[in-house]
Amino acid sequence: AGISIPLANNGLALSWNLPDTDYSLQFAPGLSPVAWADLTLPGISTQGNSKTVHVTRSALPNSGRGFFRLIKH
Repeated sequence: AGISIPLANNGLALSWNLPDTDYSLQFAPGLSPVAWADLTLPGISTQGNSKTVHVTRSALPNSGRGFFRLIKH
């Protein structure tokens, strides 16, 4: 599974391919040192073979800057 992050009005539109069973969306404010944390967002929708969620910059830690990943548990 990979993440697509196109810019949207006032934020980002994250989307990833299905299936995503046992995957968690994570966010890190920087990579040195890296500190990944699960990111739970409201409004995740399924559209065909992918999931999408709009993320406003204010909803992100670290002033709207950082890194995303999907990790399998």
